[in-house]
Amino acid sequence: MSRRRNTGYRGRTWARSALNIALCLLILLLVLGAGLLLLGQRYIVYTDDGIRLELPFFAQEQHDPELGRVDVIHG
Repeated sequence: MSRRRNTGYRGRTWARSALNIALCLLILLLVLGAGLLLLGQRYIVYTDDGIRLELPFFAQEQHDPELGRVDVIHG
């Protein structure tokens, strides 16, 4: 009559490790997304066409050609 011994802890399985890594990545993405949303609120613009993100370093300068014009008159 053989008796089965309880071996107890058998180590981590690869599935548990993969789930832990996926959970950590998901939490990291959520925290980064929330941080970007909070820090980027001043650049979010609501228009009739929808929501736009206007970042200052991507903005093209719109200037009036007459605004910087200087006429020099010699007398």
